[in-house]
Amino acid sequence: MSRLPLGETLLKLGLITSSELQSVLVRAAEDKQQKLGEIIVQLGLVDEEGLAKALAFQFNLGFVAAERLLGLEPTAASLSILPRSLMLDGPVLPTFKDPESGAISLLVADPGNEPLLQEIQTRTNAPSLKLYVVPRTPLIELLERSLTNVSVPQEPVAPHEPPEPGPQVDIPEARLAIVLDTNAQRLSSLKQADLEEGTSALYATSTDQVSEHLATGRADRVLYRQEDRARVEEHLEEWKALEPGLHHCVVRGFGPGSHVGVDYAAATDFLLSTMEFLMAASESENLEVRIRIRRTTAIAKRMAQELGLARIEQDTISLAALMLELQEMTLLKGLLADSTTERSAGGRFEAAHALLSPLSCPYPVLELLEVLEDRLLKNTEVSEHPGAEILYTVRTALRKNPNASNLIDAIGAELEHHAANVVEALRLITDPVQLNARRTSDAPLKTVLIAERDPALLTALELRLSQKGFATVLVQDGEAALTRTRELRPEAVIANFRMPRKDGLSLVLDLRNDPILKNIPVVLITNQSSAIDVTRGKELGAYAVLEKPLNIKVLLELLETAIQTPAPQPEA
Repeated sequence: MSRLPLGETLLKLGLITSSELQSVLVRAAEDKQQKLGEIIVQLGLVDEEGLAKALAFQFNLGFVAAERLLGLEPTAASLSILPRSLMLDGPVLPTFKDPESGAISLLVADPGNEPLLQEIQTRTNAPSLKLYVVPRTPLIELLERSLTNVSVPQEPVAPHEPPEPGPQVDIPEARLAIVLDTNAQRLSSLKQADLEEGTSALYATSTDQVSEHLATGRADRVLYRQEDRARVEEHLEEWKALEPGLHHCVVRGFGPGSHVGVDYAAATDFLLSTMEFLMAASESENLEVRIRIRRTTAIAKRMAQELGLARIEQDTISLAALMLELQEMTLLKGLLADSTTERSAGGRFEAAHALLSPLSCPYPVLELLEVLEDRLLKNTEVSEHPGAEILYTVRTALRKNPNASNLIDAIGAELEHHAANVVEALRLITDPVQLNARRTSDAPLKTVLIAERDPALLTALELRLSQKGFATVLVQDGEAALTRTRELRPEAVIANFRMPRKDGLSLVLDLRNDPILKNIPVVLITNQSSAIDVTRGKELGAYAVLEKPLNIKVLLELLETAIQTPAPQPEA
């Protein structure tokens, strides 16, 4: 592709005048050893940063400003890609090697140095190079600082020191949002306000500055006003080439003077909670799957928070957690049978692929599930993906015992095959000792156990009780109700009169004969309008007996009163 000469590029960008360019060309004709750019900088017509911008424009490459290099910390892996002497002589700094394609990203001062670039490709066998133009002197300073730091040897571990804990998962650094506002004065005010409040973001008054920020790899979101939408859309393809996972969003305004909008976190929580509830409610045939759906999402999200993952990663993990049970759900087995893709056919998460692939899901859920699929096949090899490790650990525990109160004990001897920091996060949020140590002054939720066969009523009760601030535990037979009541000691029990394995009356009688559980109020629900059921239930010690169709408002009022009132004793 043809490109403008450097002199014409500088002229087009308004960095030099026609007369200045003419004098530079005369000087270049006299001294053929010097490059045009070097002469321009020596004469003080353009500084190194201006020259780098012009070179980036000339070669249609990304540009990284000097100030962005100050916070850059190249990894030892990236610094090992090229020899030290080649990097300093270039100057050139490799920042990333794509493990799949083998392409190498480079910071360069002179993108027109073809011999240097050819040598790099020869040494590394890289199929392609991704270049970002930076000012020469700051690049050399960054190289010298980085190469000095990376050469410091590691201290050997003393023999008497305890061995390191099990394998760890690296938690990626949270990435920033770019705030684009072409009104420089307004953006300056916002930046000052954010500075005082201690919030972090990158700021841009032009689309070029957005490109510069994305080229550093520090940002993955762009927020902009409606008035800037057209110019943003012109550059989206370019930006997505720089940051494939880019998210972009129109906002009504920035700062305290803007219109009130929907908070992102609140909106996402609402949508995820709604999706979770609908999935659980639709699973009427298998209560165990239903329980796992609710517990998997809740525990996975809390673990992601405990590990300090960015909000977008938390949301991805929550969505993937919902997808874990999709394959076993009765509702979707037939619905998605003819929608599978070649990529997903036969996989453990085939239904998830079939559902999400046509929808262009903006979260990398499928990529996470693919890593998890591989992790499940190699169940003793810890991966480097924090989301996969969280879901692997939660899934392992809940598959062993979906009702376990202590999931660490549920995993048992297999703990050594799980990432140590993920196990510790699980311990902190589920272990009773840890929970008591971290308990705040807030009153804990009151628990109500619901023993009911009708999935529609079970769902309605669960929803309305949750809305009123109760924690709910669901079972579908009398024996399970008695077992879980002994384990959890709920504040109240709602039970159907007629259940498999143990009916409601027998359940009430067993509870009243237990000295520890005898004061737990039990509300019985009968399917028949029978005065006999009501009388027998109250005689045996039920707090109340309600007939179907159930008035849930009345039930809630009864529960509130019952929890604060001692249970009635059976009549002689």
